[in-house]
Amino acid sequence: MFINNIVREFYEVISGQRVLVLVHFDLDAICSGKILQSLFHADHILYTLCPVLTHTDLHTTVQNHKEQVGCIILLNCGGALDLVEFLELPDNMTVFVADTHRPLHVCNIYSEHQKLRQ
Repeated sequence: MFINNIVREFYEVISGQRVLVLVHFDLDAICSGKILQSLFHADHILYTLCPVLTHTDLHTTVQNHKEQVGCIILLNCGGALDLVEFLELPDNMTVFVADTHRPLHVCNIYSEHQKLRQ
């Protein structure tokens, strides 16, 4: 699903919980990660920032951190995958995807679980 209200549908969801930020190795994602990192510092939001290059890196990193975080933010990665199936997420996990690469996987937009937000 797409985010319509950034405060209600993003900020209020990530506030008060640890966030896993996965950043692809491209300039847009690295700059976005740095901006997000500055905002998290200003608002005292706990986060873990990890770089990912391949789908295997993405899967491994999520599996290693999913017990310690409340939500995941993907910057320029994961949009073309069926993330619910690929990442094997717990039911209470919310994933935010900011990916400029196309095509986006339809399951990420119209997920019946509504764990994924674009």
